[in-house]
Amino acid sequence: MMWNFMSLVGKTLIKFKKILFLLNKKTYFGFVNGHSYLTKYETAILYDLLAGNEKSNGRVTKQFENEFSKLIGNGKAVSFAAGRMAFYSLMKILEIGTGDEVILQASNCAVMVNAVLRIGAKPVFADIDINTMGTDPNSVHKLITSKTKLIVAQHSFGIPCEIDKLVEIANQHDVFILEDCALCVGSRYKGVKLGNWGDAALFSIDHSKPINCMIGGLLYVKNEQLYQKIYEYKNKLPYLNKKHQAALFKQLLFEKEYFNPNKYSLAKLIELYKRILNKIIKSQIIFLTDEYNHPDSQQTANYPYPAKLPVFISQLGLYELQHFKTSMGKRTQLLNEYINVFVENDQIQLLPKAYFDKRNEIIPLRLIAHLPNRYEAEKYFNKIFEINSTWFLKPIIACEDPEKLEYIYGSCSNSELSSESIINFPCTFDPKYRKKILVPLNSFLSKRINLQLN
Repeated sequence: MMWNFMSLVGKTLIKFKKILFLLNKKTYFGFVNGHSYLTKYETAILYDLLAGNEKSNGRVTKQFENEFSKLIGNGKAVSFAAGRMAFYSLMKILEIGTGDEVILQASNCAVMVNAVLRIGAKPVFADIDINTMGTDPNSVHKLITSKTKLIVAQHSFGIPCEIDKLVEIANQHDVFILEDCALCVGSRYKGVKLGNWGDAALFSIDHSKPINCMIGGLLYVKNEQLYQKIYEYKNKLPYLNKKHQAALFKQLLFEKEYFNPNKYSLAKLIELYKRILNKIIKSQIIFLTDEYNHPDSQQTANYPYPAKLPVFISQLGLYELQHFKTSMGKRTQLLNEYINVFVENDQIQLLPKAYFDKRNEIIPLRLIAHLPNRYEAEKYFNKIFEINSTWFLKPIIACEDPEKLEYIYGSCSNSELSSESIINFPCTFDPKYRKKILVPLNSFLSKRINLQLN
């Protein structure tokens, strides 16, 4: 009894300390950028589509899929309520199941592993190439067996992996290869836009990804026969219920207002309050968070899996595509300015070599650095941006324990080593705020040099 009481007091003090910290911040950066560009008219259209009949407005989703596919290449796209649902659907269509193996990299999200386990197959984890943060071809080559039915080639943070080598390996073994472009839209490798190398490509459009539609994902393919199978499969799926969609719309309005550097600390404070309140009064789930652990551990389903992309989200996607070219330019500008700070401080060894590889044209989602003393870095940069939202602090993120998802520690040394020092820097904010991060970054790196010299 006393232990439970002391634990509650401790947690309360930590939250109170966080509240004081957030109240004191004037400018604070996150990794999600709200839809501040939406006009009242556009917001009203989204609401009308939310309230309307989904079947009669299905043309909106088709238009979004067509426009998205044009952004990637000359293939066709099919949308789903989440990227992992698109992945699961593809495996279903390819008749992958019990006894089959799917190779996907460590430094991954639990929802991808969950989809493999849900289909009945075995996830096999390839290591990352530390120079690209993407799938390592050498690791994949060692893992292929007669049971391998699918290779997931992951591009991370906007950085291309060596996809040409992975395609060659897949072709040699007659294995289907899926490009995981969840973290990359618009980047090119050897002049070819990512998504056009493999047999199919997977894209995510949730609110932390390059195109922010709150939730969603797409499969992109060039094979007409495969496209028809995916499209027909998708059309038989249900939608998220209206209550769930309404919660998403409400969250969209919240992020539109507060997810910017001037109000982000207040947004985090409000979200902290909501989380505390939700423990008392269970509210409608907003994001699709059921697949963060092993499917056998899931007790109830809060939404259909897989499901169609809501129509109002498709319209939001069309708005996002209209602004995407401008967004790419801003993020590329920020990437170059980040890199210049590392170069000027003679600290390029802290960055992936892919940033300097002329084969790459990188449209960043986040800048990646490996800082030896991450505790010191976290303490320093947490005053400026939400550093605890750094991805891949363990081989499989968004789960309680990677081993419960069949990951074996010691099997992917690069991923595990990376997780000890990786730091993500945001690239989604307006460059007019750049000095708020670049100046402290320069000071941090300068201090590091002085410590090395002394």
